[in-house]
Amino acid sequence: PESVSFGSAYPNPFNPSTKIDFELPYDSEVIIEVFDINGKKIETLLDAVFDAGYHAAVWRADRYSSGIYFIKMDVSSDKGIDYNGVQKLMLIK
Repeated sequence: PESVSFGSAYPNPFNPSTKIDFELPYDSEVIIEVFDINGKKIETLLDAVFDAGYHAAVWRADRYSSGIYFIKMDVSSDKGIDYNGVQKLMLIK
């Protein structure tokens, strides 16, 4: 990949899990967190260093109620690449 990409979660709306694809041009630290509609962090999906390339995270939301949630991705690397992105998700049970 030539740049950081935060792919759209699929499926969305979802039940009970959704997949989030992301791309990294360099080895980078990636943090992906889930927030509820009130902005409270409810889960950290990833907090690790990933090699350059194509990756995915899966959010299994079995224990959460239907509603709107937000997925936030923060990326930082030694190459000066910084990225912040947010997506809105809808869990329907």
